[in-house]
Amino acid sequence: MRREYLWALLTLIIAVALAFILLSVAKDESRSEGKPPCMSEEDRDKILRMSLRAIDQAFQHHVNNLFSNWVLDASQQPSRAQKGMQNGIKAWLRAQDDAKKWLPAVCP
Repeated sequence: MRREYLWALLTLIIAVALAFILLSVAKDESRSEGKPPCMSEEDRDKILRMSLRAIDQAFQHHVNNLFSNWVLDASQQPSRAQKGMQNGIKAWLRAQDDAKKWLPAVCP
């Protein structure tokens, strides 16, 4: 019951963490080389699409687990599910914004 909720939350946290890791790696590389990193526009777009798709999948997994928990344990429902949904939506929005902010320069 709560174990599935924790797994869904963990999946969502991992997706957000991956977005932050991508940002920090890009920043570290740009500092070490003295110039901003660049990549092809196709690679940049592909990474953004994959990141957004992973974030969507993590959110869907989170919602599935919220519903499963509700079915298995109706205590304190629907308030538990509502709080979990609010947390999931906030994390989804933040992860979407962070992924969209990661835009390295296109190589000449």
